[in-house]
Amino acid sequence: MDNNKSILSFSNATLKRLKTYFDVEVKLDDKVFEKWFNFEYNISEADKHILDELIHKHRLKLSLYQEEKLKAKFIIPILNLVNFYTDKLDDWYEAEMYYEFDHVILRGLTDFLVAKGTDIPETPFFFLQEFKYTYPDKDPKYQLLAEMIAALEQNPADEIKGCFVVGSQWFFTLLHKRGDKYFYYISQPFEALIHEKLYRIFVNLQAVKAEALAAIKQESLN
Repeated sequence: MDNNKSILSFSNATLKRLKTYFDVEVKLDDKVFEKWFNFEYNISEADKHILDELIHKHRLKLSLYQEEKLKAKFIIPILNLVNFYTDKLDDWYEAEMYYEFDHVILRGLTDFLVAKGTDIPETPFFFLQEFKYTYPDKDPKYQLLAEMIAALEQNPADEIKGCFVVGSQWFFTLLHKRGDKYFYYISQPFEALIHEKLYRIFVNLQAVKAEALAAIKQESLN
């Protein structure tokens, strides 16, 4: 690692700081999410019951939860239900990641990521960032963007998926790279305290899992 290079941590990332080092454009275009959000998956009645119970237990208090409680009581049960763990795919919490570009080093701890690998994350496919209530001046969508920029350089694809959570609202994101330019797309919010919306969040996460497993399988055939 070059000690003379600027270092930007994920936790301190803002759009202004990222634009200092990268050609980034934030875009609103719901069409880019159509394939992802139309993934077909039949939720079992057992899984629906678990999701319904999450809403029932937390709908009156979720807006008051601090970061760790939001994660432990609501977000992690959803992620565990998706079950990203397989023999070649896994999920990680607070995994350290960095990437050294020609002009800057991006580094820090990721809240949650899904990646190829068993002992350590190798090829990242998906990131999730929850809102930090204790740091109201920091924006989760740009902390997430910094992580996704670093990850995209370690991934053979030209696109990577993510999500940030603000209280009960889940926003899905896509980062696409064309040449040296990054295009960052943010979806409409999904209100997780509405049953049908929470089912859709669950299916969107299942789509991430299916896509990652397909990519790993294709890689093994090449």
